[in-house]
Formats: sequence, structure tokens, C-alpha cells
Amino acid sequence: MGIMALHIAYHGEYPIFFYGQGFMGSLEAYLAAVVFHLLGPSVFALRVGTLCMFAGFLVGMYLLTRLLYSQQLGIVTLVILSFGTGEMVFHQIEAAGGYPETLLFGTLLLLYASWLALSSQPSAMFSHRRWRFIAYGGFGFVIGVALWSDILVLPFVLMSCLLVACFCLREMRVAGIACVLAGFLVSIMPTIVYNLSVPLNQGSFAILGIIFTHASNGQVVSQPSLLQKIAGTLLVSLPLATGASVICPILPGDAWPLSGQSTTHTLVCTAVHATWGLGSLILWVIAVVLALRAYWQLRYQSAKKSWEERRAAIRQCARLMVLGSAGLTCLIYLLSAPSALGPWPGSRYLVGLQIATPAILAPLWNMASTFKERTKLTTLLLYVRYSISMLIVGTFLLGTIGIFTGLKDTQSKNAAQAALVRDLVHLGATHIYSDYWTCDRIAFQSNERILCATLDEQLQPGLDRYLPYRTIVHGDPHAAYAFPVNSPQAMAFAAKVATSNIRYQRFAMDGYVVYEPGWA
Repeated sequence: MGIMALHIAYHGEYPIFFYGQGFMGSLEAYLAAVVFHLLGPSVFALRVGTLCMFAGFLVGMYLLTRLLYSQQLGIVTLVILSFGTGEMVFHQIEAAGGYPETLLFGTLLLLYASWLALSSQPSAMFSHRRWRFIAYGGFGFVIGVALWSDILVLPFVLMSCLLVACFCLREMRVAGIACVLAGFLVSIMPTIVYNLSVPLNQGSFAILGIIFTHASNGQVVSQPSLLQKIAGTLLVSLPLATGASVICPILPGDAWPLSGQSTTHTLVCTAVHATWGLGSLILWVIAVVLALRAYWQLRYQSAKKSWEERRAAIRQCARLMVLGSAGLTCLIYLLSAPSALGPWPGSRYLVGLQIATPAILAPLWNMASTFKERTKLTTLLLYVRYSISMLIVGTFLLGTIGIFTGLKDTQSKNAAQAALVRDLVHLGATHIYSDYWTCDRIAFQSNERILCATLDEQLQPGLDRYLPYRTIVHGDPHAAYAFPVNSPQAMAFAAKVATSNIRYQRFAMDGYVVYEPGWA
């Protein structure tokens, strides 16, 4: 994303999608390009845009919660979402495309749809409807931008559209629907242009199909059983996405108890995480049942309803849409292969669940207020409410503290990366081969003074996001090789050097081993 921002800011390029990934938008790169002109290229400047998105997400969550629930719960939601575990915070601010946008646009769509539904007036005069048509056009525009940014936002698009269709269709009529479609087409037009300009097998939908049915090497993935998918989602992905990893920390390689790598600690932590995941599902089900019952009563208790009764019914339906967005997100993930094959890294696809935080907390928040008299039961319910709320807040706070305690180690790693860039430039190794996780970082941090091509564990060409780098490096017979110490690439290349007719000069620097080719 940083490389894209450099090209936008200084090279006059205007990429529509993330390099090498023709279905994820480049909004983060355009925001970063603006900041680069103000502060200069840096990792901090790159993440200013994602921080702004996260701030927008928090503001949107407060407004949505205040609109559908109460101002008090809105403040509580803000406090909770201001903290988080390392995994949660990482996906909230990482500049890798998709995740900050899903949080921002998912919240914005639900807020926009709720406002449209609550303010709809089927019998309003045409002069009033004219402004409403503009609002409907804006709603369609946001849908297009959201889908361009990342397909993970699809559940929120569907639920927000369903909410608008339920309560605004009589007001919209043909003209309103046309405005929504016009706004959508305007914002989605770059995606349409892109798909018309590339071969069919490189289009957005074709790439999405490959991701869900093929491995990265192009081979078909054997679909795991439904039981494996449920277990991976409930035991690993859902707890990790919602913060349970702090309660009982576990290594990613040990997080899947069915892998045969289980220890007593792994099984205990898995049981703790399963309890957290199951508890989250129970709270979701309770919230859905309560909202559905309240909506049913308000919707059908009388043939002729007052304005306030209608708004109350809309609020309950909007709450159902928020919960439905989270449920559909989980269902789509559960049916996909990553839920069983890679439940730990796959948990990032559940980032949108954070938007349902107030909807999940609402039954806890209101459980005691449903009783008119103070009894032992209401007192017990209050204790349950405060205990669960404090558990959630405490878990997120503990995760945030863990982030700060790990700053020193992170800073030392950042310093080592900066030193590696300086040493490679000093060595004259401006064209290098390296592993996937090194290449783009080195190119960005060196401001493209160092260009890199990716090699996989068998030293074959790997995934190069920006293909011109590969062409340039392959064209340099004196390109160097830089791999992390003890990495599969480093060991494979050491074995290759031992049998090669080419002499290499070996350097060890900053946690990397570097080979420069000499003469045969």
C-alpha cells in the first residue's frame, strides 16, 4: 500500500485496485499519498489514513448506537472499542487494504440506512422528496465505494439495503430507486472500467473465485468438512477476532487442537476460547430474539400506528439488521475453506463483527430495566450485567496494555529493518531477491532505492505485487540475495551456493544473510 501511495504521489499513477489483487480498492493509498505531500513518506504517514478511518469508525459507532439505542450505551461502546487486543488493533490500523474500510463503511451504511428509514415520509410533498432523492443517491454512492474497497462489507450492504427497502420503498418509488442506482454506478465505474480492460480470467469476480476455490499455488483446495469449519470458527477464529486470545495466550501453530500438536495448555486455552466464542453466540442469539419479539409487537400490535410507534418499530428492525450483518459475516466465513484450513490468519475476515458490539451489549445493558420492582432476580441480573461488561472491558484493556509492554521489542525490530535498508544501500545492493514479507517493506522503506523480487521457499519466483520490480531485478545479473537468518529461503540458497560454479560473497547483517554474486 505504501508503494502504491509513492506512485500516486510522485509518479502520476492512479491504480484502481491493490497491486496484484484486482478486487480490493486502493483508498488507503490515495489517503496516504495526500499525507506524503504533507509529512513525507514514512510508515507513520502511511498509517495516518487508517487512523483517520478508525476515528471515523468510532464516531459512526457512537452515532449509530445513540440513534438505535441510547447515548449512554453509545459512550460505553466508544470506551470498549477504544481498546483492543493486538490482533484487533493490528487489523484496525494496518495499511494492507480492506479491514479499516470494512469497519468504516459497514458502520456508515447501517447508520445511513437507519437515518433514511427513520426519517422517511411516504406522503411527503415533492419539494421534500427532492432532497430525499439526493440522499438516496448518496446512499448508492457509499454502497459502490464500500464494495470497491473490500467485498467483506457485502453483509452490511445487503442488510442496509434491506432496511431501506422495508421502510422507504413507498417514498422512493421509481425516481428514488433510480437515484440509488445512479449513485452506485458513479462510484463503481472505475471497477467496471477495470474489468472491461483486463482479460476475463483476471477480472474481479474471477480472482475472487480463485481465492475461494484454489490455493496460492493454483492447485484446488480440498474442501474440509462442515464440522471442521464449525470447530475452526468457534474455537479459533471467533474468539481471536473478538479478543479472547488475551485471556489465555496461545501460539498460532498450537491454536488448532485437531492438528495433533495439542498440549495440556493448548487444550485448556482452547476450552477457554470456546467458552468465549459460545458466549458471544449466545449473546447474539438473545439480542436477535429480543429485537425480533419487540419488532413483531410494534409492527403488528395495531393496524394504525402513531409516528413514534412506527419509529420504534424501525429502530427494532435496524437493530436486527446490525445483528444480521454480524450473523451473515460469520455464516459466509464459516462456509469458506479458511475457517478450517487457516482459522488463525482467517480471523481477519471477521473484523466486521466489531460493528455489532452495541447490539450484543444491549440485552445486558437493559436486562434489569425490564423488571418494575427491585428483587433478588433483578439484583442478580445487575451483577451478571456488570460482570460480563467488566470482563469484556478488562479483556480489551489487558490487550491494550500488552501492546504497550511490547513496544520496546517492536521498536528494536523497526530499528533493525531501518539498519538493513541502510546497510544494503551502503553495500550497493539496490536490486535484490528476498522473501515475500521482506520485499515490499524494503522497497517502501528505502523509497524505492532498493527494488526487490520475491522468491518462494524453493527459490522459485513468488508473489510479486508490483511486477515491474521483478522485470528490473531479473534483468540485473549482479542482483543480490537477502533472506532472514534460518528462513527456508536462506537454507535453500546456502545449499545452492555449495554446489554452484558462481562465487558469492556472504554478509550477515541485521538478522539477514546477504549473498552478492561474483565471477564464475
